[in-house]
Amino acid sequence: MRHSLRSLKSDRHFPIFKLQDEDQTPNVMEPSRIYTLKDVPIVAVCGGPSAAHCVAITEDGRAFLWGRNEAGQLGTGDRDNRQVPTELKTQSTPADGVKFVAGACGKSHTVLIADSGDAYAFGSNKHGQLGIGIIAKKNQKTGDEDMRLTPIHCAGIAGATQVSCGAEFSAWVCGDDGSVYTAGLPQYGQLGHGTDHEYNMASSSVKIAYDPQPMPRHVAGLADVKTLKLGTYTLPQNPARLFLRFRHLRFGRFNTSREGFFSIPIRSRVQTRDTSTQYTRPTVCHTKD
Repeated sequence: MRHSLRSLKSDRHFPIFKLQDEDQTPNVMEPSRIYTLKDVPIVAVCGGPSAAHCVAITEDGRAFLWGRNEAGQLGTGDRDNRQVPTELKTQSTPADGVKFVAGACGKSHTVLIADSGDAYAFGSNKHGQLGIGIIAKKNQKTGDEDMRLTPIHCAGIAGATQVSCGAEFSAWVCGDDGSVYTAGLPQYGQLGHGTDHEYNMASSSVKIAYDPQPMPRHVAGLADVKTLKLGTYTLPQNPARLFLRFRHLRFGRFNTSREGFFSIPIRSRVQTRDTSTQYTRPTVCHTKD
């Protein structure tokens, strides 16, 4: 994240260490109370490693969002940035009347989970990262890619318990068995489906592209694993203390004796090592005893 925030258990309000729009507001170098939410009980705050916006979820299931909004990632029906938390109004949308319990932020999109287990998303859908099953064609007049400015139901997601967002992809944990589903940009194999869906767009030259994946798809490599926590690292319920993770490997995120692209689960140690290896399916990593 490009800013820091956390929930305070003592009074369930939280500070923020850096404001979102630096062109209009100065940086904040120390924890500062967000007075807009002073009397609002907050049970969760959500962000993402590539996000410049935030979500706060209240005790009664409302969602407040603020920060950048160039692609509608705040769900407000427009593309104006918000300097203060703004409540998500869901009237006349598929999310009308739902109670939110969890969420995550991508670079320009947001995904929220309701207490029913349904998932809702809004913002940029250029690579299918909203998981709504379709991608609208580029607007030829404005040049805008697919953007959804209000919440829309994620296709095929039921019984969701948590969600995690990368820059341009999303992952959900669903059901009692902890099944993992992913959608969005597959460029570095971060969807865990065994391929990066690379293809050449040009017939007489080389123009590499990556086929977007707008429909959430089960990660088969985790079929025998009950996932408890999803994020940069995924912690399964396993007495051997294994960590499963799948994403673009660079800057020493993984340690492995094998290099290249991998489309099947492989084992590696947790210690860091300078490598640019890429895995397109979950990687099983052992911790040292």
